[in-house]
Amino acid sequence: MLLSIVQLIQYLAVATRPQASGPALPMAAAIADVQELQAAFNIAEDGPGVFGRLLQLLATQPGGGKQVHDANLVATMLEHRITRLLTFNDADFRRFVPLDRGDRAMMSIHDEAGGRKYLTGAEHTRFLQAADLAPRDVRAFCHTLAWSGCRISEALALTGERVDVAAGTITFETLKKR
Repeated sequence: MLLSIVQLIQYLAVATRPQASGPALPMAAAIADVQELQAAFNIAEDGPGVFGRLLQLLATQPGGGKQVHDANLVATMLEHRITRLLTFNDADFRRFVPLDRGDRAMMSIHDEAGGRKYLTGAEHTRFLQAADLAPRDVRAFCHTLAWSGCRISEALALTGERVDVAAGTITFETLKKR
């Protein structure tokens, strides 16, 4: 999973601005959050290629204002050949995605009925705490699911040959293609 450098910058701007729901996050705390994200994810950098693609998108797609941020994220995806977008708001990106393709380029946090498909941070923490009380095999299975994002069938199909402890990698056999 990749994060755009612009997403990190936007997080710093939004998190440190007072909100109707509460006070601004202190800059030191926001910077610590960003550093955690940098350690956990690969970062897709901006550059001349991203900016060129952004200008092309803005010249060919309707919209402006806040939609420029959406276009910049799509430009980053195009430049870095990122083919999947995980978003809370897939409606904002539909105009950039060729919907006639056989696969889904967007992955939404919500299902068609508006229900959440993924765990919140608190639910993730509670899941891992419960897993830590389970027998070793169940604990390993739950942590594999929680930290890799694999499907249950993929975790169940794991064999010792697919786990490289020295390299810190797990190779999953993926049967379902999106």
